[in-house]
Amino acid sequence: PVYEERSAMGGAMRRLLILLALLHVASSSRAKFEAEEAGKVFEGEVVELTASSIDEQLATGTWLLMFYAPWCGHCRRMEPVYEEVATELKGTGVRAARLDGSKYQATAMRFGVAGYPSMFLVHEKEVRKYTNSRQKEYLMAYASEGWKKQEPSYSPLFSPLGTLGVMLGYFFDSLEQMQLQYDHVREWSGFGHPVLLVCLSLFTVLLGSVFGVVLSTMTSLIFSGKAKTTKKD
Repeated sequence: PVYEERSAMGGAMRRLLILLALLHVASSSRAKFEAEEAGKVFEGEVVELTASSIDEQLATGTWLLMFYAPWCGHCRRMEPVYEEVATELKGTGVRAARLDGSKYQATAMRFGVAGYPSMFLVHEKEVRKYTNSRQKEYLMAYASEGWKKQEPSYSPLFSPLGTLGVMLGYFFDSLEQMQLQYDHVREWSGFGHPVLLVCLSLFTVLLGSVFGVVLSTMTSLIFSGKAKTTKKD
């Protein structure tokens, strides 16, 4: 019975290690896909942003930004209006972009998005939240000149595109990725929360032990080499 129990635990650990490797590959593939999708233009002149492209794209220039969700009825009704606005803004120095907040929730949290669609005007990393009518003439008036009469909605320190905002974005994104990977592991393995947490703890301890052995070995080799050199001198 003890042997069978150990074999079962060993099999579970092997499955967990394989899954973690697969998740790493999937995460790398997702990052590559985002990099390929970043900056593509969809629906006329509207630029589709991703979590990995938003900081670089909005770092310079003036942008009208919409956070949307594919399942949002208000967003679907606003799509043709936003496309027209993007087309008419062409050549004015203001560009229109959108980001799927339901897909990139960590980015939406950075901007304090509480519902869809949510509109912002970004000028040289200064972020202004738009809260007026979503009709075309109002959006055009705001994107053209109206935003200049409004103070930035965030101080430089707490701006979503500032240093602190970027750091918070990484933090939120890490939490989101950890939750997604944990859910994938639990679904694939069929383990309950207690068993899975024990397996993850064992894996963490094992990884830390391996790292400790490697580090101590390298340290011993370095100091032993120095000792031999000193002795020869």
